[in-house]
Amino acid sequence: MAWLGWRMMMAMLAGAASIPAMAQERAEDAPIIVEGRRDTPLLARGQWRVAISRSYHFGRPLDWDEMRPQGTEKEWRFCLPDSDVAAFARLLVGEGQSEAAGGTRCGPLTISMGDGRLRATQSCTGGHMVTGKPKTSKPARQSVTVTGDYGADRILLHFEGRQEPMIPDPGYQVQPDMRRWTILGERMGECPVGSE
Repeated sequence: MAWLGWRMMMAMLAGAASIPAMAQERAEDAPIIVEGRRDTPLLARGQWRVAISRSYHFGRPLDWDEMRPQGTEKEWRFCLPDSDVAAFARLLVGEGQSEAAGGTRCGPLTISMGDGRLRATQSCTGGHMVTGKPKTSKPARQSVTVTGDYGADRILLHFEGRQEPMIPDPGYQVQPDMRRWTILGERMGECPVGSE
């Protein structure tokens, strides 16, 4: 899957009612570089739709079945109060998490924002990947780069996840193992009465 596992993403967005509180909590703790005006960019209160695309795998040679788009497109709808863009993006990125399970250590997500544009990066170590012939499990490092744009009623994030061996492996080829996917959030209108 992509950087943040599908199951984890579905569980996170299914619990969308907790997003505003979590976003506020993370906004107070996380370092953010803001370029341009100093006001806190907000996503407008209302009914929101968040959609995640399938992930597309590329890079090192793979079996044909693995070269196809993976996963399925998913969509969630929920009411969102005025929310800090950076904190919301941190939740969508899955700060501190990678697709590699157990023992993975991730650095903080670094976000720079300004003039409706966002760029975020995060690196992790401690995971493993299968490389070479014969196939063997090797320690790996992962990174994710997120670019996108935002406004009061829309946020679009493009993800690129990258995984490569910690120690160069002659059987690994030149290309790292990479995936791309997108998350789009759009305000659909006002929340139904009594749903906030």
